[in-house]
Amino acid sequence: EVTLAQVLKTAGYKTAQFGKWHLGTGPTSPVRMGFDKAVWASNFFDLGAKLQAGDTKETVELKGDTSVPVAGLAAEWIREQAKGPDPFFAYVCFGSPHAPHRATDEFKALYTGRPDAKQNFWGEVSGADAAVGNLRAELRKLGVAD
Repeated sequence: EVTLAQVLKTAGYKTAQFGKWHLGTGPTSPVRMGFDKAVWASNFFDLGAKLQAGDTKETVELKGDTSVPVAGLAAEWIREQAKGPDPFFAYVCFGSPHAPHRATDEFKALYTGRPDAKQNFWGEVSGADAAVGNLRAELRKLGVAD
């Protein structure tokens, strides 16, 4: 199959993938499927996750709610790309919400008084929402939101 990353590279784009890949490892890793950079996991990931850096044995440890640092990794890469003349594409896919739901205390606290299962699920959703908000704010700050 031809991937979006491969097609965009033929048009001069720089490409990166951050977060859940879930399309396989080895010959179907994000790097081998056309992404210039990837920090990824082959399945869902939870608090305390370590993502693989490219096709190396190096890992990147995520602290706190995993969606927030995944968006942070994407924002860091986007900041570098925004300095250059080339168009770029970042694919960002969070590991949560995903069962078994485990939210950080910060996001669970938004739902105090609710059943623990709801606190964890809604807390994970709130973490993803915060991550998207952070990323969108960074895109606006860099002048590349459009």
